[in-house]
Amino acid sequence: AVARLAGTFAPAGESTQIDMTLRGEVMPVEDLMALLPALGVELPQGAALRGGTLGADLAVKGPVEALVTTGTVAMRDTRLTGFDLGSGLSAVAGLVGIKTGQDTPIQLMGGDLKMTPAGIEFGRIRLVMSAIGQLDGAGRIGADNSLDFRMRATLTENATGGVTRLTGLKQSGPVVVPFRVQGTTRQPVFTPEVQGLIREELKGWVGEKTAGQVGSFLEGVLGSKKKK
Repeated sequence: AVARLAGTFAPAGESTQIDMTLRGEVMPVEDLMALLPALGVELPQGAALRGGTLGADLAVKGPVEALVTTGTVAMRDTRLTGFDLGSGLSAVAGLVGIKTGQDTPIQLMGGDLKMTPAGIEFGRIRLVMSAIGQLDGAGRIGADNSLDFRMRATLTENATGGVTRLTGLKQSGPVVVPFRVQGTTRQPVFTPEVQGLIREELKGWVGEKTAGQVGSFLEGVLGSKKKK
């Protein structure tokens, strides 16, 4: 498949103004891998995306020295190799039994993006992985490759076989794990959002509204302690 680039560029003083669109479907994901260093993005040590296709619908505007790129991207049927995502999620929730190994099939990975010289912002992120479940969220990659993402994992029965919940509560239904991803693209750090974990656990016991109220109360209490 071929990406279609259309639009205009014109001199604007000492700069050049760009107003273009880039659209493509069923583009090889491994072609994108070759572009990541040029975009200033590094994957974790030893990690790579293998196989699959990429779709993109992007608008590129602004002076060449400060371009702003916005739109949507989606990868399908690719594999993350050389990085054990399951181990990262296990550490987040205090769970055991999530095993993906160094090769994680990804059925869908997509969302909105806004890329500027300051970094890349992502919204409406969705990852679907048969070995783990579904991850949703939003966040950003800084120009220095720093990460700041807030995510929510809904784990599959396969991923939660033999899992021990952080809170120890026994309830039916899917295991939902709110977490953050920080650190850098080379060394991502997964950390739990404790208030969110408690809120998700309480939903099965007292309902969503009450669970939200309790979670907000805990967030206020814990937040006030941090300020002291």
